[in-house]
Amino acid sequence: MYIRSSFHNPSIALMIALGTLVSLSACKKDEAEPPVVDVPTGGGSNTTTPNTTPTFTGAAAVLAAVSTASTQEIPGFGTVAVDINTGVGYFRDAAGASVQAGTVSCNDNALTYANGAYAYTPGAMNPTGIDFGSGVTWNVGGGNGFSAFTRNTNAIAFPSAGSITSSATVDRSAGYTLATDFVNDADSVYFIIGNVLLRRGPNTGSCTFSSSELGALAAGQNLAMVAAFNYYNENIDGKEVYFIKERVLSRSVTVQ
Repeated sequence: MYIRSSFHNPSIALMIALGTLVSLSACKKDEAEPPVVDVPTGGGSNTTTPNTTPTFTGAAAVLAAVSTASTQEIPGFGTVAVDINTGVGYFRDAAGASVQAGTVSCNDNALTYANGAYAYTPGAMNPTGIDFGSGVTWNVGGGNGFSAFTRNTNAIAFPSAGSITSSATVDRSAGYTLATDFVNDADSVYFIIGNVLLRRGPNTGSCTFSSSELGALAAGQNLAMVAAFNYYNENIDGKEVYFIKERVLSRSVTVQ
């Protein structure tokens, strides 16, 4: 993911990553795609983080590789960019409750289980997170009905995107077009302003929000995001497991 924002903080990046959670087969995904339920969360203030989670009907597990880049204006230094890569995931039992599936790692980086989900948090010794330069490999130890497995997900590419080119001011009464200079290798793209989410098709680079769609947003600072994701799935011992790669562009905007 690519995040362009004044919110330069690994914990914020991880919260966004957790919001992007979405058996490996030889094909990218089934001919008939499962329904995707888009359920945005967030709000009209700067105290909430938008949720970009695509929820697939019938998914027993989701493992997502999240590539981010954040920028911050630092007095005396100008704009500083930092790449942050994380891995997140969850497993569910037949009743839909979150369960642990043993140890989980992404490219040999162990994820921590808390609050019903697995996540890798970059730390002082590894501030940029997981190295995705050679691809993405997941290792799951197994447990609670899930078999142990190892999967390399190089069958799909990380979506790529440039930067957000839209204005930093959102006029609710006039509508707003959220745009980036390019999007490649994306199955779908979410366009988000605050808690308003619109989904568009492959490699879509812009989306216009109407005044009625923006009317419920509160005035003040908020986030505009473009979240491009790619995925495929496999039935592993009777359980549908989804593997996601996602790239996000994000910037702070002022809603008027």
